[in-house]
Amino acid sequence: MRRGLSSRCADRVRIALPAVPDSRPPWLTPTPPWHAPVPPETCRAARVQPGDVPVVELPSSPCSAAELVALRNARYVPLFGHGVTQSELRRAFALAHRALAAQSDPRAADHALTLLTHPALGADALRELAAAALDGRIAHWAPTFVLGLAQMLGAGDVQRAEVAGAFSTVTALRTEVTLATHAGGGDANAWREHYQRLREADAQEPPVRAVGIARHWFDFVLARRWSGLDAMRSLAAEGLDAPSQWLACSADWLAGEERTRGRMTDLAQSMLDPLQRPFPRLAQVVAREMVELLAHPWSTRWEHLRCAAARDHASASIRAWLHAAAEERFFEESDGTSQHPEFGELGPEPSRAGRAAAEARQLAGDFLLDWFVHEREARVAVDDWARRCLRVYHRLRGAALADIAIRGARADGWRLDELREGAT
Repeated sequence: MRRGLSSRCADRVRIALPAVPDSRPPWLTPTPPWHAPVPPETCRAARVQPGDVPVVELPSSPCSAAELVALRNARYVPLFGHGVTQSELRRAFALAHRALAAQSDPRAADHALTLLTHPALGADALRELAAAALDGRIAHWAPTFVLGLAQMLGAGDVQRAEVAGAFSTVTALRTEVTLATHAGGGDANAWREHYQRLREADAQEPPVRAVGIARHWFDFVLARRWSGLDAMRSLAAEGLDAPSQWLACSADWLAGEERTRGRMTDLAQSMLDPLQRPFPRLAQVVAREMVELLAHPWSTRWEHLRCAAARDHASASIRAWLHAAAEERFFEESDGTSQHPEFGELGPEPSRAGRAAAEARQLAGDFLLDWFVHEREARVAVDDWARRCLRVYHRLRGAALADIAIRGARADGWRLDELREGAT
């Protein structure tokens, strides 16, 4: 009898205890998605046995054929896929070093970008990292390093926005998330959409100078508004972070200020020098891209001026048509009476089209008209230059974030040798 009472009391105590939350991510149970088998036909095409395809956590350098098959078939563990732990943070450092080491595989950066997210999970693991940083379960600089890593490796617009969106809850990264998400558009020729988002972000209070610089850079380089250059110069005079200064200098260089070439080089070197030891290849990549960016100053400026001239002519023509299509036209007779336009004049159908276009123009703030350029050759040349410029800009912003994270790691007692611990 006494034994039965004690067992019932134990059950009550067991029920009353609070449940301990499981620290394991939900995607680890029952079977992680990266354990899915690879199709046999894929293995035959790559001349690899299905049993030889590993689950990749850190790609080797150079990457083997079996690892390539694993990466292309989502048989890899994304960063923080095992949970938000110190070992996963070390794996992120090791992955960055392997991708940006002096003698790294040229494809290592692409492999590292692959490991940032997973097709079956998206950026869920990075959202867990952001939540852990806010709760104090991981170093506060961990999200800063991962976002900087994505930018240093040259992530495209879609992947960079996906990674940045995972850290939207981190207050300290709000400006960086905005720029990583909206300062783009070259990959899918979505310049207008990205510019519209930059306008909305720039209109928020309080204004952020880095966002304003990016918005006015779009104004001058891609919308060909010279007022954007003046606004950018006024913002740059108030003091900016180094990547925004570099972006403003690139606009001055496009406008014909040849002296800004040396200024752009000095700014890039000042941001890359602190990372020369852990990530030596990053400086080589940025130097090569800057040479391509600044190689043909006169032709690039000429194409930009061609776009500006074509934009002006097209805007004037379209505005004249809109005015003619939207206005009510009447003709005065000799006796003072009026009549409607006769056959051959603009009728009701063009008027409705004109009114619709005028309403769209007003909603966009003359935005669409200022982007219309029929000089395709010149437009493509300027778009290509802008795409390369933004790629370097995001690499430099990523370098600045990585430098902040490494300083935080040193303050927490980490050593630079730990960055290469998993890469050797």
